[in-house]
Amino acid sequence: MEYARKQDDSPVTAADIAAHTVILEGLRTLTPDIPVLSEEDPPAWEVRQPLAALLAGRSARRHQGVHQAQWRIHGQYRAD
Repeated sequence: MEYARKQDDSPVTAADIAAHTVILEGLRTLTPDIPVLSEEDPPAWEVRQPLAALLAGRSARRHQGVHQAQWRIHGQYRAD
């Protein structure tokens, strides 16, 4: 499998970029006023910094063999 390296030296494949593009286009169409955080194309710190509070106090998951941490934010919304 071919891959490139991102700035943080983690791997990224063509499939990663293709999936990122599709997801990003959909999110921007559905919620254009909400910023998107993505590991494939991280925005400038000025955009990320106000969102850092969302990750505060959350545990990170480490990928085996890759020197990076990943945070996830899950939310469930249900109308009763």
